[in-house]
Amino acid sequence: MKFTYIEHAKLLLLSILGAFLATLSYLTHTYNPLEFLIDKVTGFYPDSILFNLWKNPPYVLLLRIYLFNVTNPQEFLDGTDKLRFQEVGPYVFKESLFNINSTFNDNGTISFIPKRRLEFQPQHSIGNPDVDKLLLPNLALLGMSAALSEHSMFVQLGLSSLSSYYGMEPFNHITVTDFLYGYDDPLVSLANDFVPNWIDFSRLGILDRIMALDNASNVVTMNLNQHNNLSDNHTMTTEESMPRPFSIQTWNGFAGFKQWGYESGSDSQTPPSTCNAVEGAFMGTLFPRHINKNDTFYLYRHAFCRTIPITFENVTTTQDGFEGYLFRVKRDFLATREENAENECYCISQKCLRKGLGDLSPCYYTIPIVVSQPHFFNADPTLLEEIGGMSPNETKHDTTMTIHPHIGVPLEANLRLQANLAMPDSSYNSKTKPFSNLVLPLLWIDLIIDQLPPKIQLYLKLLYHILPIVQDVVVYVFAVASIFLIFGPAVKIFLYPSNTETHHNSFHVKYSQIPVFSLRTKIFDPDILIQK
Repeated sequence: MKFTYIEHAKLLLLSILGAFLATLSYLTHTYNPLEFLIDKVTGFYPDSILFNLWKNPPYVLLLRIYLFNVTNPQEFLDGTDKLRFQEVGPYVFKESLFNINSTFNDNGTISFIPKRRLEFQPQHSIGNPDVDKLLLPNLALLGMSAALSEHSMFVQLGLSSLSSYYGMEPFNHITVTDFLYGYDDPLVSLANDFVPNWIDFSRLGILDRIMALDNASNVVTMNLNQHNNLSDNHTMTTEESMPRPFSIQTWNGFAGFKQWGYESGSDSQTPPSTCNAVEGAFMGTLFPRHINKNDTFYLYRHAFCRTIPITFENVTTTQDGFEGYLFRVKRDFLATREENAENECYCISQKCLRKGLGDLSPCYYTIPIVVSQPHFFNADPTLLEEIGGMSPNETKHDTTMTIHPHIGVPLEANLRLQANLAMPDSSYNSKTKPFSNLVLPLLWIDLIIDQLPPKIQLYLKLLYHILPIVQDVVVYVFAVASIFLIFGPAVKIFLYPSNTETHHNSFHVKYSQIPVFSLRTKIFDPDILIQK
């Protein structure tokens, strides 16, 4: 027997399977399950992948330091030539960041304390900082003289007498390590003993002071979602009514810089400004997902004593092969108040610096430390005319950062800044008089991310390169398979219809031949049996 309804059932099952695959292909294409997976991987909660990457960032962050060696000290002091410098470096340190004591708050924020550690990298440096000696400006003498320039003539004459008594000179021939981390200096020791509220350290080293500011007990509160309201004083991102994820909410309990006049509370008489607002800025380790080309990010690090704005420039491809958005520091972030009215609040006592200079003195003991781009790039040309040895170059000295547009992690970065000493009129001190009204370059740093950690590379390749291709292949394979499975049986039935007369619900029976014999024999006769 042959039952053709079994064949029909098979064709029906294939059609149902095709419909199922078509539905699955449509749902995969419409709802994009890969996005749900990415949301899961990039979720920020205790023990999540992103949280652990943020807590102890695996980035190899290199800090390249370049110093400025004085080449003509005597000619400058004699007044026969302008002060000339020669760049020396880099001396390279690996910087490690640790976000410790993290606490998730009920309002959708996280509080933590950032700590940084430096480790010298001899294989990337030009020499040994413990051995290499350079002729460098005497930061203690010049810095304290500049800090006291607004005081009375008697204070300045007293400082001049002390510097002569101790035989201090305006230039020091010292090792790189001493300049960066400090050395025994009589003026610093005296100031620390007699005015500890002003000078709270016994050794003055410029990198030591930078790291001390960064590694103070800074309690940071960071936004994690878009459901928190900004403070009433928020001005950092006025186009937004909600904070962006991973932006700063408060720093040491304040939404702004006390050093720049920020006051908390509704009774504050000081209006918020670009200078004193830290709320809405980013620390540079994480940015929001799905960033836009019209976004402006404000970078903040406590040692900067101000925020640094970066804006989108173009789409680029990193050396690791990832497409990212290249952001560059805003051209006018160190402009004069005439060019950028928002910078007027950086003028102290109505005294504004020249283009390309930013005052950091409120964070550095009122010593007139000023920030610029390296070699006075994009600054007032007079800064280059007053001293020699500077060679500004956009490729070498501008600040850039490449950010992954979808996941918000930095792919590459070159954060380049120069620390300078802005000398005021020093006529009362014969040792510092030649430096009057000069801006002396001290060092410049290049904070580099040039290669992604293998773990982050793996996540990015898997989530944004491999799995999207796999998902697209699955969608198309399921779609094509569903077409064959749905229309194939229909075509077969149409082209090869069943014969209902001979086959439909019918069957055939074959009979075998059975031999027939006569019952009448000599032995057996039916008629005789009947008679008996």
